[in-house]
Amino acid sequence: MINLFIHTLGGSAAVAAPVQEDITMYSVLRVSDVTSPSLYWLQAHKSYDWPEITTTKPYFFLWSTDHHTGVPRNVLGQVWWGEADAPDLTGFVERGMLFIGEQIETPWLARGLNGLLHLYTHRETPSFGTSFQQTKLYTTTGGILHQATWTDRGYVLGLVTANQDNHTGYCRVWEKHPENPAYAGPDKYIAHHLTKSILPIAQYYSISPDGIAWARREQSDALLSVGMPSGYTFSMEQCGIFRRSGQNYAVGIRSGSTKHICIIKLDADLRPMEFVRDLTDHMSSDLLSILNVYFEGTTAHIYFKGTTVPVSAGRFEPYNYKRVSLTNIQGSA
Repeated sequence: MINLFIHTLGGSAAVAAPVQEDITMYSVLRVSDVTSPSLYWLQAHKSYDWPEITTTKPYFFLWSTDHHTGVPRNVLGQVWWGEADAPDLTGFVERGMLFIGEQIETPWLARGLNGLLHLYTHRETPSFGTSFQQTKLYTTTGGILHQATWTDRGYVLGLVTANQDNHTGYCRVWEKHPENPAYAGPDKYIAHHLTKSILPIAQYYSISPDGIAWARREQSDALLSVGMPSGYTFSMEQCGIFRRSGQNYAVGIRSGSTKHICIIKLDADLRPMEFVRDLTDHMSSDLLSILNVYFEGTTAHIYFKGTTVPVSAGRFEPYNYKRVSLTNIQGSA
């Protein structure tokens, strides 16, 4: 089940304490609403912002299966898309499946150069064995997404043997200067991603001039606790980034002895810099495990789901989750 938390990013320069009033809770998308056997990594977009994509409704959404099991490898893992009339998924219609097989998951759509659209996923690497998963890039010039012509650009982040890489997935890609599309440099695009699926899990920042050729910049594990309350880290692979008055911010999950949705400041290279404040009280992993954010104007639409339990082979059904709507929270930028 996917839940939605709506937060209005106000204009006050003061850092206000969280105020929780009129809390309403409900789900916006259930496994029973889609064909895929589970829901994972939901990413929302406004159709107007993507004229290359053929749509029939004002908003569209991408998602994948969640650690799909119990089926042959050629149908293991799926990426889907659908459309809706509003960010809360009113009038949701499933459109079709883009990819299937080799445990494909975590789609992330970004705009590349020269009219290309980039879709980053992570997928098993058969030549290395099924325990290896890497970020794989597909590009297209547009159309109906599940009927579009996709070009396989390969495993663009690579594996660093000295680092014992085996999982470069959960990649999110951002433009360093979205306000200046003409900006060109080796760090035009910044990615945050994992490199391992075993402890200690190393997370890295990588940079790219075109979103296709990537170079590792620095390990980011230690950076994720910069500016955070003692004992807490921020999940850069599960956040949304926005800019206000020239300052970069992220909305995402901070985890430690408790777990919260919060706002932090980022530096010019989109690295954690300073904790601003929580938007919610503690939320257990049953409620908050996976998070994504869509920004429209001064509103942050925060989609989240909790941990899942298998109810049958190959199919996962989440616990019952809720949409949390908080009012009277002032922004910080």
